[in-house]
Amino acid sequence: MTHDQLVEMLAVTASKFVDTVVAIDGDEWDRPGLGVWNVRELVGHTLRAFGTIDSFLDEPAEHLDIESTAAYFRLILTATPELHQQVAERGREAGIALGDDPAAAVVDHVSGTLGRLADTTGDEVGTVRWGGMRLTDYLDTRLVELVVHLSDICAALGRPVGDLGQAGIRVASTVYASASPDDRDRVLRAMLGRGSLLDGFSVWA
Repeated sequence: MTHDQLVEMLAVTASKFVDTVVAIDGDEWDRPGLGVWNVRELVGHTLRAFGTIDSFLDEPAEHLDIESTAAYFRLILTATPELHQQVAERGREAGIALGDDPAAAVVDHVSGTLGRLADTTGDEVGTVRWGGMRLTDYLDTRLVELVVHLSDICAALGRPVGDLGQAGIRVASTVYASASPDDRDRVLRAMLGRGSLLDGFSVWA
């Protein structure tokens, strides 16, 4: 897949995210979202996928440290409990930052970030938590965040997420690639009816 195709896939998925957020009404913003977050905070956290793209583009790296999307997610497995607590707090702050018109804030931010990506080649190297990474590889991590949390938002609202097409397939492939060999086998066997997964199973646990 070319960089332009990946950006287009991100844009199509972002459009579904925006449509979902625009349809959130009244008290739905205060519903339980995910973990410690309500729906508003979950939406704010999801929107950070675009904010982190902006930060990536604003902070070029001098050398490449992370060679692939799967390597990035494997690094997440080394995260400390303090990092997870920080993520939870940033989600709360992101919910507050949406302001009085959260849907409009989402529309404005998404359109602005996608506009910046129109001028990229994918070869740009930017800074993430663990060092330098190529933009194309980093966008794959943002697609994972967007697809997974769009599913979370729809589940919290009791609405179907709908068919995400190639974006869903690509995200599933990315998550599968980041898993350990044993977990890949468990997932594959479960998909084919040759085994089952325990409640709460995660390849990132």
